[in-house]
Amino acid sequence: MDLDGPAIDWAATGQMLAGIGTMLGALAVAFGAWFGARQWRNQQISRQNMDMAAEILAKVYRMEIELKELMQRTISDDEVAKL
Repeated sequence: MDLDGPAIDWAATGQMLAGIGTMLGALAVAFGAWFGARQWRNQQISRQNMDMAAEILAKVYRMEIELKELMQRTISDDEVAKL
């Protein structure tokens, strides 16, 4: 009767564990690349939104100035003072 149990081939076990580690490493790299690309995309979209908001704000401010100048040319000084 053999009380030692089944014989374990440690070389094969080590190779199997190395293969599993390689696959897990590749998955980690793929996940990191996917996550990084998603973060970069979100950052680019946010940057575009901020640039557009700044451009709109500048145009609104310029329109306000031009409307005030137009009002000053078309309305008397007394009416401008009341505004």
